[in-house]
Amino acid sequence: MTAKAHEGADWDIIADRSGSSRFPKVPDDSEILPEEREDWEAFQVRYRKVQEDKHELPFRHRIAGGFFGLMASPPNASGLTFVGRKIIEQQGKPGSFSSADHEMIDLVLSFDSGHWGLLANHTPFAVASGIPFETIRALRDGREEQLSEDERLVVAFIRATRDGTMTDETWFAMVERLGTERGAVELAFFVLVLLVHVRLNQVFDEVQILPEEYDDLLSRLEAGQYPLPEVLHFGPEETRPVPTVPYDPKS
Repeated sequence: MTAKAHEGADWDIIADRSGSSRFPKVPDDSEILPEEREDWEAFQVRYRKVQEDKHELPFRHRIAGGFFGLMASPPNASGLTFVGRKIIEQQGKPGSFSSADHEMIDLVLSFDSGHWGLLANHTPFAVASGIPFETIRALRDGREEQLSEDERLVVAFIRATRDGTMTDETWFAMVERLGTERGAVELAFFVLVLLVHVRLNQVFDEVQILPEEYDDLLSRLEAGQYPLPEVLHFGPEETRPVPTVPYDPKS
């Protein structure tokens, strides 16, 4: 197969899926149809970037991405990558969703579904986006009465979008919160895009972080002892997210 680690990045992502009988076979390079070659090569760029960016993380073996299985269908893999890239380009812009809103989607969808495949990767993003540890634990433990009013609105909007239960009250509250109707549309669309990732994780029986490992991850993050990813931000510099706890490599 084409998806090989960059020099110095020794993480074999596919090997970490060996415990799943449903993870699709990744085609050999020789099996790629000529008309799908461009899609295949484009997706390999993303695959290799994950290998390079994450290969030194302690919980890299728990980083799932249902889209990896889409390599069995290069056009669909490329299509999901394109859609994800276009919606993320709205992150942080005035009138649209923030990186914290983005990560709340990942947290809510993961904890609600009971599939923790996204959490090893996206919990550090949540911390880098400024989401409090109390919020993360409250969502995990079902203690939503401890969330702020704003957080409860975001959670309600995510669930209503996912479940097809949107009400006028929730919709217009989000429009007012973000300041634009377009922002609410983009946030709703992002919920559905990320839901695809969660469902693919479930379909392919993707790897998940274990509860005791998640406790360890949270503890390391809280102590500033776990690397934080770079958060994409396309808005003004003054609205760039501030990590809940910064990473201190000397700690």
